[in-house]
Amino acid sequence: MELDGKEIKENEQLTDAQLADLHKQYEALWDKLKKDNYRTEHQFMEVLYEEPDNSQNYEAAFFTYQIRKDTGDNQFDQLAITLNNKPTFHDQPDEFVFEISDYADMDALHKAIEEKAQPWIKAHKR
Repeated sequence: MELDGKEIKENEQLTDAQLADLHKQYEALWDKLKKDNYRTEHQFMEVLYEEPDNSQNYEAAFFTYQIRKDTGDNQFDQLAITLNNKPTFHDQPDEFVFEISDYADMDALHKAIEEKAQPWIKAHKR
């Protein structure tokens, strides 16, 4: 993946300009992922987005596919998607980590996320 005109490598320290470019691209990616939002008679799903506020992992982004059930007792299911440029531990079946340097661009990353998210959405949609 290229940021601010320069190809990035795994675990590489990103410049301020690259981080600014990355976060603009994350927001554009979020707009694409939000197209998966839905509402049915019994539940609704929305894709949430959060950026970290510490500089140690500022290249990360956290997307959550959250399905809330209209049962009045705050039941929900969620799928966690972490984007990072560093190896990140994860051990849950409903959690995926994507290292941004493994992808040619945000379109390729979006496709990879959708390949993981769509089966989860279909399995939980009521």
